Amino acid sequence: MSKRGLIGAWCASLGATGFRLLDRSGRNNHCSMLNTASTAWKTSGGKLAFNHDGTDDRVFSSLFQMSAMGNQTNSFSIWINPTTTNSQTRIFGLGEFGVSFGLRFNFQNLEFAFGGTAVLSVTMTSAAYANRWTNICGVADASGARLFFDGVQVGTRSDTVSLTKTSGLGIGYRFGINSDFYSGLTDDLRIYSRTLTLPETRQLFIAGRGFGLLPERPKRRGKAAAATTSRRRRLICGSNC
Repeated sequence: MSKRGLIGAWCASLGATGFRLLDRSGRNNHCSMLNTASTAWKTSGGKLAFNHDGTDDRVFSSLFQMSAMGNQTNSFSIWINPTTTNSQTRIFGLGEFGVSFGLRFNFQNLEFAFGGTAVLSVTMTSAAYANRWTNICGVADASGARLFFDGVQVGTRSDTVSLTKTSGLGIGYRFGINSDFYSGLTDDLRIYSRTLTLPETRQLFIAGRGFGLLPERPKRRGKAAAATTSRRRRLICGSNC
């Protein structure tokens, strides 16, 4: 997957200083965490994801500058594993109050907000999407907005809206207001200042499919297994992983 236009890529990491969310795009917009206990992350088979409790967990970066984004052409990709989809929660948001560019659950609807006004809404039923990993991609350009679930387009809206550029990033809550807390797992949030193509949204899904919790660096293993893991990681996070 090309890193062209990639201006943010946040993946879970567990090192000597504890759990962190690192920006692997090269822009060093690392995230801080508040009100997170020892359950702030979840591991499975050596893999990590952020575990939002739905009560007060907050992941944010005040360093992220939306000036790097396009006025109309931007995209995102994120892996989510929600505990519930039947409440109003914010999965991520960029900019003032998290409404300039973001993704949220509005009870049974998944909504992609662009420019703070144009919202593309797709029904998300708990039975189909709760407690399982789903890759969500959103693409916005001069022709409107599109949403993709697991590499398949599921919704479109033809609005032409310019992006209101402020600053800041919040994951798992409404940035700037500290409300609408998300319950469930998230990982590998990416922001692009360009339009992702249909094959690219498909590739983002395929590259992470079956991983569930996306993988950390391999421990000592055979050369063949290590080479396979390395190839998979390059597909997911690029050369900075």
